[in-house]
Amino acid sequence: MNNGGSTGNLKHHLKSHPDKFDSSMVKQAEFMKNFLQEGNPQMVVADDQPFTIVESDEFHDLIKLCNPIALIPSTDTVRNDVLDTFKNYQTTMQNLLQNSPGKISFALDRWISPNIISFLEITCHYIDTDWDLKDILVDFVDLSDPHSGKNLANILAITTDNAANNDTFFKEFEKVCNKNRIDFHHKRNHVRCVAHIMNLAVQEIYIETY
Repeated sequence: MNNGGSTGNLKHHLKSHPDKFDSSMVKQAEFMKNFLQEGNPQMVVADDQPFTIVESDEFHDLIKLCNPIALIPSTDTVRNDVLDTFKNYQTTMQNLLQNSPGKISFALDRWISPNIISFLEITCHYIDTDWDLKDILVDFVDLSDPHSGKNLANILAITTDNAANNDTFFKEFEKVCNKNRIDFHHKRNHVRCVAHIMNLAVQEIYIETY
């Protein structure tokens, strides 16, 4: 590919200074290693990839196309990096909530996946010091027993839909709070979702009308 331009000069320079060539190769490899260790956890979590993706031939081929001397992290390294990322995120969220200037509202919603697995989403909402409304996903829980109020009792919630077993949850949660001397009442602290109530009402009106 030498057309008399910079490529030929670069090859001549590398042959004349092998020590600099080796040093730069090492630095580049270390940079790629750090880059992959930072980016891999995000990819694994966002795309729900297995930790073993770094062992696949296709992944190796892709990285080698980008940089032939890249040092690809092991499965154990990826696992540890994901756990470290989670712990850092968890600490950040705890600090944000602990330093919130005002009240914090919690909400929960149950969702069933296409393959009939029941999950519970827990979110919190608050206004920060800049008066911006913040929404944080606290947890996404696999519910082994569908709509079990006692399962939900392990999780703090303020706003729920109108499902009857949410009443069970609040009663159970009130007991937990009372044991820990926390002021909580299953009716006073239960805020029902207005949008859900209106949706049910509209559906009933539509059925009766048409």
